[in-house]
Amino acid sequence: MLSFSICVIAMKWTLIGKYKQGKLQVQSLAYVQWWLVDRAVALWEAWIGKFFLDTPVLNTFYIVMGAKINMAATLNSFIT
Repeated sequence: MLSFSICVIAMKWTLIGKYKQGKLQVQSLAYVQWWLVDRAVALWEAWIGKFFLDTPVLNTFYIVMGAKINMAATLNSFIT
């Protein structure tokens, strides 16, 4: 669980960095990078994240991924 979580975080920061608002063409490298990270996060949520709903671990994962949420927040669903 820990190693896959670290791989997803590293993939996000390596391929995308900080998300920027805008439109992407489907035939662009930026879209492929976004798609790969989106699929990795979806796999993480399906395999690992479901065990951490309503826990600080889920908050920590999203904060490390770049979301601006409070650690005291209760997340009973995933952020997309």
